[in-house]
Amino acid sequence: MGHALHRLRMPESIVQLLQFTVRYVEVVEREFGRMRTAMRARGFVPGNDLHTYRTLGYALGMLLVRSLERSERVLYAMKCRGFVGRFHVIVELRFGMPDALLALLLSVPLAVLVLMEIRLGSAH
Repeated sequence: MGHALHRLRMPESIVQLLQFTVRYVEVVEREFGRMRTAMRARGFVPGNDLHTYRTLGYALGMLLVRSLERSERVLYAMKCRGFVGRFHVIVELRFGMPDALLALLLSVPLAVLVLMEIRLGSAH
């Protein structure tokens, strides 16, 4: 996805932001899952009261703090590996004859499936 956005001439900072977001959304989600488990282990039951809103606010704040700390560790690790603020595109992608043959080869079974769906769908 990042390579495609780069080839579409999207600004490099947006491409990097989207790449990091896609990668780390799951990490933040797992961290929040651990926090929810810890809250349940302490007997927290969400409701529609001030205590619930305050507790969820503290949890969100802690999630942001942990995410910031994690991002700093990731940045240090990337710098140790030679990251200088931009991803380098190593291979230029080109649509060639093998790609065309594969597309043609895959379009035949797809067309058969579509025709079968149309014929079987109209029978019911």
